[in-house]
Amino acid sequence: MAVQIQVRRGTASNWTSANPTLAAGEIGYETDTTYMKVGDGSTAWNSLAYFVKQTAAGKALADDADAAAQRTTLGITNVGSYTGQIETAADKVYTIDPGAATARTVSGFFIKCGSGTVTATLKNGSDTVKAASVSTSSGDQSSLANTSVSANGVISITLSSNSSATDVIFAVEFTE
Repeated sequence: MAVQIQVRRGTASNWTSANPTLAAGEIGYETDTTYMKVGDGSTAWNSLAYFVKQTAAGKALADDADAAAQRTTLGITNVGSYTGQIETAADKVYTIDPGAATARTVSGFFIKCGSGTVTATLKNGSDTVKAASVSTSSGDQSSLANTSVSANGVISITLSSNSSATDVIFAVEFTE
């Protein structure tokens, strides 16, 4: 035996002109807008809030696969940075992010040391993004463009040609 449940329905203008009071939990459906209201037993239709009012933007946001896609839908750019200090530098690879949580674009790189000299190479996986030789008196700050890092991508700084470098500070800026 099939059971059919129907709710009260009518056009938005019919609901507005009739302005009924729906029973507590009773659903009223606007057939032309697909909006619904749920009664509380004492508030007239025109004073009830819509239960669900889904706009095209709201549907797109709900359908997005992840936070990155939702930021794109909303037109939001998340800006962040990795910053740090290496007190006593060595010729080796320093992993900044072993696996980026989301895809991102590296947009800037700053590096300087407190004493000595060193060459610093910013890498995206095995790809060189920017290399700079720095000292106490000469740091390097670069704006970078279109340096995409995939989700789970590795970001590192390789120090080489180290000559007693200490207090190496860095910042790697990104957008996502």
